[in-house]
Amino acid sequence: MNIVEKLLCVTEIEPAVKEMKSARLSKMLGQDTKIKIREISGRKFEAARNAAKSKGDGAYESSLMCATYGIVEPDLRNAELMKHFNVSTPKDLCEKLFSAEVYKIAEEIINLSGLNTSEDEVKN
Repeated sequence: MNIVEKLLCVTEIEPAVKEMKSARLSKMLGQDTKIKIREISGRKFEAARNAAKSKGDGAYESSLMCATYGIVEPDLRNAELMKHFNVSTPKDLCEKLFSAEVYKIAEEIINLSGLNTSEDEVKN
């Protein structure tokens, strides 16, 4: 069976999902706490990079946007949660909850999305 025939057998493509420990939430809640992340599309990744370029904040803004797009749980779009933390957007909530940990979270999301290729992989 060739790759086209195999693809024709696929009915639905599920995004990759993973749980990871959040040191910041664990400290905030006083117990080990895991968050759920998912892969993001190339378009979302590019949108995050472009938002960072337009704001001039570079790596932090890009990481913050990747984390906002890729975090499934806690639900950063939850109106009650945003109101409780006195923020108006999911991105602001992400920043408030995770602060500098967004770098680590974004890295995991990028790896999960298959967007982080090494130079050796590209050469081969």
